[in-house]
Amino acid sequence: AVGEITVVANDTLIKQGEELSAIVALNGDGRYDVYVGLTGGILNTYIFAFDANGGLILWDGKESPAKLRENVDLASLSVKDKVIKLFPRLPLSSDLAGTYSIYAVLSAPGQFQQQLQEGTLIFGEPLKFEVVE
Repeated sequence: AVGEITVVANDTLIKQGEELSAIVALNGDGRYDVYVGLTGGILNTYIFAFDANGGLILWDGKESPAKLRENVDLASLSVKDKVIKLFPRLPLSSDLAGTYSIYAVLSAPGQFQQQLQEGTLIFGEPLKFEVVE
């Protein structure tokens, strides 16, 4: 079986004062680099990738984006390690109003750019959420 990746959130319509919680879930077999990007809303068309420490790093589109996890063997991960918190409990204000997308991608270790050009990256279903005033 190949690797699978998905993003799950507590809600897709976030109102003033509510919190967003989001996780990435990994499943399947194989060894992969894990990438998760955030775009839309006030970020406009910029894409920010989550790094291993949960920080958001602007992706220039030329090099590979920051990796959430590197060289992960999915079959050997514990259940706990197959779930990665992106936003544990992030309060959002109306200043951030807009529609956002979170994209999750798996690539063979060190092969992101090549697989991007070949169209062979493994994409999870993008998660869209909206922050409203």
